[in-house]
Amino acid sequence: MRITARGWARDMGKKLLASIPLTGMKISDDEKHTIRMDTPGLFQSYGRVWVSWFQTMRYTGDYRMDIEFSRDDIMRLFKASNGSELTPDLMETYGLTLSPELVKSALRTVKLSDLTLGDLAAMGAGSGEDSSAKEPPAGSGRVMPFPRRVL
Repeated sequence: MRITARGWARDMGKKLLASIPLTGMKISDDEKHTIRMDTPGLFQSYGRVWVSWFQTMRYTGDYRMDIEFSRDDIMRLFKASNGSELTPDLMETYGLTLSPELVKSALRTVKLSDLTLGDLAAMGAGSGEDSSAKEPPAGSGRVMPFPRRVL
């Protein structure tokens, strides 16, 4: 993560204020966000993420501030706020989809021998509705039990 500033009224070029690599940083759930002066911290709690560090600032004037995140930084922040496991709820909330290659890769790991008949029926239903709750098609007639013979 890089934080830069450039002058607003008198632009003298970009000034690097901070450069903090998030990739190797441990994600902490410390509510007090405790850091040491020489070690920045990455914190998560209540669905929010903080990056905290110590820095002396001696700039005067008005500045435009920019924060630059690398792709690795963005993924690290995403994992800090959502965890490392994608769930259907998370995918629906953020509009994520699975690529065809990922679907094929996931299906390769499924062992049919480990699935129950209920699991297979649920996979075939597709729409998520219980197939037993559906009404029979029109004209199919009513199913009656065989009458018993009394001897």
